Amino acid sequence: MALNCRKSEISSTEIGDTGLLSGFQACCALTSAAMNIPGPDPREVEFYEGLAFRFKLAVEAVSESKAEIAEELGISSSRLSNWINAVNAPDWFMIHKFCKRYGVSADWILLGDMGSLRHDLANSLARAQNGGAKPQRGRRQVLKKTG
Repeated sequence: MALNCRKSEISSTEIGDTGLLSGFQACCALTSAAMNIPGPDPREVEFYEGLAFRFKLAVEAVSESKAEIAEELGISSSRLSNWINAVNAPDWFMIHKFCKRYGVSADWILLGDMGSLRHDLANSLARAQNGGAKPQRGRRQVLKKTG
C-alpha cells in the first residue's frame, strides 16, 4: 500500500497545500479514518516533518554517500531514504548513533536548536534551511566522522 495519497481520498484530513500527504500524514489519516478517531495533532506532524528535513540536510552535508551512511548505521539504504523523505522516523538510538558518528547535534536534528552546533556548521545549515544559495565551489561545509 502506498503511503502517499491524495487529500480527496481522506476527506477528514486538511493538512498541507500540495494536495499530497506525506507518508506520516497519510498513515495517521488512514488509521484515524479506520478507527473513527480524530486526525493527527498538527504539532506532531510538524515535528516529524522538521526532523526529516533537518536529518536530510545533515545527511547531505556528510562527505559519504547515502549507501555508506546506511552501512555505517547498520541499516538499509531504503530505510535511510524513508527517514529523509518523512515516510517514517529514525528511533532515538539511530539519531544518537548518527549524531555521535558525524558530529551533529541531536538538539539540532530533533528540535532545530542551532545554538548547539559548531559555528561553521550552523552557518552552512542555516543557509540551506532557509533556502539560501548553494555554497560556493570549494567552500562547501563537510561533516567528518568523529569516531
